[in-house]
Amino acid sequence: MKKSLAIILSFTIMGSAALLYSRNQVSAEDTAPAAEQTEQTEKDPVRVRYQYLLTRGREEILAMDSRFDLFPEFVQFAIDDINGDGTEDLLIHDKLHKIVHVADTDKNEVGEFAGTVAFYPDGTAARILTSTRKLTSSFVPYEVYKYNKDTNKYESVGTVDAWEKSAKPKDASGNPFPDDIDKSGKGIVYYLDGSDTPVDKSEYEAWRSKQLPALGQMTLSYLPLTQDNINNIDTTPRNVPAVTTTEAITTPEVTTTSTAETTTVTTTEAVTEAVTTAVTTTVTTTAPEPEFENSQYDIDGNSVINTSDIVKLSHILIAPEKFPDLKDKADLNSNGSVGVSDLLTLIRFMKQ
Repeated sequence: MKKSLAIILSFTIMGSAALLYSRNQVSAEDTAPAAEQTEQTEKDPVRVRYQYLLTRGREEILAMDSRFDLFPEFVQFAIDDINGDGTEDLLIHDKLHKIVHVADTDKNEVGEFAGTVAFYPDGTAARILTSTRKLTSSFVPYEVYKYNKDTNKYESVGTVDAWEKSAKPKDASGNPFPDDIDKSGKGIVYYLDGSDTPVDKSEYEAWRSKQLPALGQMTLSYLPLTQDNINNIDTTPRNVPAVTTTEAITTPEVTTTSTAETTTVTTTEAVTEAVTTAVTTTVTTTAPEPEFENSQYDIDGNSVINTSDIVKLSHILIAPEKFPDLKDKADLNSNGSVGVSDLLTLIRFMKQ
């Protein structure tokens, strides 16, 4: 059994060979037979393409180990336009190693994200940082990526870590929390883009509004890589609009008359209205904090939800005074205390 599991794990690590269909395997056989193409002329060609590629990928997995069907939940897929270019992308989620691969219709890997990742419909992605200063309890440090249409890749554009005074009054070197930096008095300071110099919450919020869109995060529906799920991919023709992050400002037309005075008044009013419209339209909406799927269950903060989180939660139950910085995070039921019910909640989640 261990050998079989090792083979499956090696497959998930080799993602590009088995699921993202490496570029050296691109050939004429990647195209559906002519008869099928004729039959599929009224179907969504992008989804038909992904349906075909997923079938081939699953066949390659089964060729490695026919018992993959026992663990289809280890590898899941989703189809959605996550970079806002109007064409849907293929996402492969390695559930065991918390890796999300993103591929396009040409079988090119557009992005690879280790850990938990959230996507926005304009091509922004945010990923939980796995290597942090360990100075927070409620704030989740993260890295921001932007899709670059010129390179057809997601590229890192910034990171944020933080120090919460309530979690760690002193850092690992014994330095006290920098109250002089915390001008907002929120009990938290931030480290932007890898800098060792902390900044106040107001500066972080300005950074966040620049890096993250004020659009809602996407909700992706991942499905286990079973043939039934592949066959049931909806291939109905669809029109996926490209996402634009700015709205055009419509300037009202200026109506002139033969009277100079009337013209001046009308023009002034129109300009005033246009300026008012422009100001209203371009007001920056503060981007919300990214919300990472199921991150509340990551008790030990290593970006992977596994048995070590159960062990950590058990330690907190036995000696809560030793883990004051994890008290709120371990209260999974949000009832004000950490108890056995929280442990059962975590166990039930991991069984799903």
